[in-house]
Amino acid sequence: MSIPEYQQAYREFKAARSAAIAMAENIGKINDALRYDLRSFIGYNFNIDIQPRSGVRYNEKSRVAMTDWPSSEQMDAVIRAWTQSYLQLHKRWGDVLLHDREGLIPPPEQLRLSEH
Repeated sequence: MSIPEYQQAYREFKAARSAAIAMAENIGKINDALRYDLRSFIGYNFNIDIQPRSGVRYNEKSRVAMTDWPSSEQMDAVIRAWTQSYLQLHKRWGDVLLHDREGLIPPPEQLRLSEH
């Protein structure tokens, strides 16, 4: 296989990992908002005041874009694209001759959201 095919697989992997990172960050934001102030979370995001208190406003940290919460189908698609791109990247790396690998970034050893 050629170096351009590996480089294309690497770009596809980076894009798929970026989508997985964005999804995980959005899930984390909603998790944080739920844990930070449940009353404000429910009030801001569902317009339900579960404990009315005179003069007390909702905490802005609990305002999130609920539309960013992925459906199970979206999660499945993102995770499958990411893992398939990881496997394809390793396959393409294996197809590059050893003497042609100089200057190329090798694929990550493990599938993870961070670079390291």
